[in-house]
Amino acid sequence: MKKLIDYTVKDFVYETDSASPAPGGGSVSALAGSLGVALARMVGHLTIPKKKFKTLDESIQDDIVDFHNKVKKTELRLLELIDDDTNAFNAIMKAFKMPKDTEGEQAAR
Repeated sequence: MKKLIDYTVKDFVYETDSASPAPGGGSVSALAGSLGVALARMVGHLTIPKKKFKTLDESIQDDIVDFHNKVKKTELRLLELIDDDTNAFNAIMKAFKMPKDTEGEQAAR
């Protein structure tokens, strides 16, 4: 099965706008969050090299550059969560389909 993270934007939207229960809210939220972080980092990419930025107090520059670098981890984790959420949902759905007639089946489920 193709990972959601590998979909084109258009395919991701169309898959969300389908009768398939996944991707759902968690995957879509992770994607939206990663885009938000990417926008914040874009501001850093555009700001940090500027001459005016270099005139700021060095401690402020350091804080901004440090934040810019740290949030990359958040962006990467959110991208992972796009598929993690759908995988977790699929595992739950698989469990719900398991038989539950005996105690053993119930325990396995």
